[in-house]
Amino acid sequence: MTEKINVRMSECEMASGDVILETLGLGSCVAICIYSKEKKLGGLAHIMLPHRINYEITEFRFADEAIFFMLKDFKKNGCENKDLVAKIVGGASMFEGLSNHIGQDNVETIRAEFEKQGVKIAAEEVFGNHGRSIWFDLNDGDVVVSTVYGATVEI
Repeated sequence: MTEKINVRMSECEMASGDVILETLGLGSCVAICIYSKEKKLGGLAHIMLPHRINYEITEFRFADEAIFFMLKDFKKNGCENKDLVAKIVGGASMFEGLSNHIGQDNVETIRAEFEKQGVKIAAEEVFGNHGRSIWFDLNDGDVVVSTVYGATVEI
């Protein structure tokens, strides 16, 4: 039986085997999924902001720090950055008319950080103006994305 682990905002979970990591209600937040096909090991972080703004808040709230700590855990498990693939989902602009660029800043920071670390982004489902939820299957690395309007895609 497949175990399902819910990852809430500002959290990160790593697991392997017959597990689905899920996160619900992404808006401008971004789900960062990292996967090792060889080890069937995956990590999911639900980040809120591109960079730290307060030193008393958990590191998984911020894109750059979440990636740093996730890659550190993959390395502890014998994974090289070059052998990992990433998928990212979210970064929506949720409030039309506001000049809020948090979602776009989150995605750009994640792209830059993965490029710097030598991790390939295999797929993205980003931007737009609608919320999303995801299910990350660690058996094969597939990510199912569902939008608030009912559309579902697999990346």
